[in-house]
Amino acid sequence: MSRSGPVMARKGAQNGNFKHGLNNHELMGTYRNMISRCENPNHPNYFQYGGRGIALCQRGRASFADFIQDMGGRPTPKHSVERIDVNGNYEPG
Repeated sequence: MSRSGPVMARKGAQNGNFKHGLNNHELMGTYRNMISRCENPNHPNYFQYGGRGIALCQRGRASFADFIQDMGGRPTPKHSVERIDVNGNYEPG
């Protein structure tokens, strides 16, 4: 049995980064809030997003790593995630 396999698995499980190692990424909170606005009817802004049919694209919803790959990093802390079409989904442009 390889020593690195089980050790890495335990370390990943302990710090919450088991799947992709990106839980501490600067956009993780933004990502989770986007999903909540679009999918959680109890979110205060759901009516402006999910209630209007706005969703996160399938690839981005399936994987935070893919979302980051499509989005890239935040150029500066002043930048935010916006939709090109105010009535459209969160999706690559």
